[in-house]
Amino acid sequence: MSNIKLTKQLYNYLNKKNKVWLFKTIVLMIITSASEFLTISLLPPLIVILTNPLGNIDNKIIISILKALNLSNEKNLQIYLAVIFLSFIILSGVLKIFNLGNYFYFSQSIGKDLCETAFSNLLYQDYSYHINKNS
Repeated sequence: MSNIKLTKQLYNYLNKKNKVWLFKTIVLMIITSASEFLTISLLPPLIVILTNPLGNIDNKIIISILKALNLSNEKNLQIYLAVIFLSFIILSGVLKIFNLGNYFYFSQSIGKDLCETAFSNLLYQDYSYHINKNS
């Protein structure tokens, strides 16, 4: 049996609460991935600004950012970018931890529901089924 068919069958066993929880979990995973991408994409500009702060002053975009943020020298720019980078790292870490906890509780809830269904199906079999079954 293929994984897609198995996933569809498993999805059909979920109750409405778990289907909504599944959607929220997928959205949270996408948000966590985007925050991780932002964190990684901020690393090269930070390294460039830290190693060669005066080399990028010719860039029109950086000049407009410096004027908009009212940053007068390269030290202020370095500190500002480092604080932004650290903020993204902390946000990404918190989202990852929250996502992991959500995933564990979600999988536990699905496992509980499947076990309850399997046990109740076994328990409500006819008496003759239990007599004929080897234990």
